[in-house]
Amino acid sequence: MTKLKNLKFLLFFFLLIGCGFTPILKDFDSSKIKIKEIKYTGDQQLTFKLKESLSSLERNKDPNGLTINISISKSINSVTKNTAGTTTEEEISVTANFEIKNAEKSITKDDISSSKRISVTNNLVSDQEKRDIETGNLLREISQKIKAQIIFSTR
Repeated sequence: MTKLKNLKFLLFFFLLIGCGFTPILKDFDSSKIKIKEIKYTGDQQLTFKLKESLSSLERNKDPNGLTINISISKSINSVTKNTAGTTTEEEISVTANFEIKNAEKSITKDDISSSKRISVTNNLVSDQEKRDIETGNLLREISQKIKAQIIFSTR
C-alpha cells in the first residue's frame, strides 16, 4: 500500500514540476511597478512596521505612477476565559484597508485581515512580547498580500 502512495506522490511531483508552476512573488521585480506615493494612516507603530515591509516599493518614485492609500488597525479581543473569569486566550487581528489609484482613478480597493490566537499568562512582560512578535508576523503576511494585489492590479 505504501508503494502505491509513494508512486502516486512521485507522479504528482513530476507532473507539478513539468507544468511550469512558479510562485507569483518568487520572481517579483518591484522595479517594474512605478509608484507616485504611498500614504499610510493608522497607529504609528503599525505604519512604521508596514513601511519597513513595503520599503522595496517606495524606491520606485515616478510622478506618473500609482498612488496607494493604506489604513491599518489592530484589535485584541479576549477569546477564552477560565472559571475565575481571567482571560487565557486572546485573538490579535490586524486589518489593512487600501486603495490603489492611477491618476485619481481608483483601480482597486480591498480590505486584508489576518489574525492569530495566542495564550495569555500572568506574566505581563512576556505576554506583551508575544503580542508584539505575532503582530509583526501578521504585518509581514499582510504586506505580502498587498504586494500581490499591486502586482495583480498592474497587469
